[in-house]
Amino acid sequence: MTADPEGRIYAAVRSADRFGIVVFDSDGRELAYLPTPELPTNCCFGRGQQASTLYITAGTGLYRIGLRVTGHHSATAD
Repeated sequence: MTADPEGRIYAAVRSADRFGIVVFDSDGRELAYLPTPELPTNCCFGRGQQASTLYITAGTGLYRIGLRVTGHHSATAD
């Protein structure tokens, strides 16, 4: 899972009934659902010019989707 600066969480959901990436607000409410073609294993935002790209690993593939938000990288946050 990963987060953005607004505190939204992007989590890989591996439920057999509904798998994909789910976006939650800081109160835990579901805001969005991004279906994936296979069971997802992880997701993270890119860096630099790719900071608005969400990268997703699912099954044997690597996927990406452009978003209107930038990701947060706690290891590099000031």
